[in-house]
Amino acid sequence: MWLIGDVCEMNPQVVEPCLPFLFSLRDQMPFPGMRRSLAKWLWLTNVPADVEDQAIPQLLQWLDGDEYSIACKSYTAKALFDLVIAGRLAIDTLIPVLKRQCLSENRAYASRMQKILDRLR
Repeated sequence: MWLIGDVCEMNPQVVEPCLPFLFSLRDQMPFPGMRRSLAKWLWLTNVPADVEDQAIPQLLQWLDGDEYSIACKSYTAKALFDLVIAGRLAIDTLIPVLKRQCLSENRAYASRMQKILDRLR
């Protein structure tokens, strides 16, 4: 997982063609950090168009679900922000989810979500 993440950081175009396959494995991989890693890869490579219809609802679920880690939610928020900026996701879809995340008891996380929300406004 770390190796793929490192490649995404250095040369996202290398991983992008594999991302639909990796995304399809999201519920089958027993690795506890799979969701976080996948959210990071989707953010770094920009969500590929061929998985966008599946990825957007999944990312929104990860961002809004209480059972997901702060790291997963942080990468997810960045990926969703980029989709809004690219015109591939309606801003009105993301804003209410971000507002709920700003209420988190984790101050650093809530601040991070507020910064993303402020950038959207």
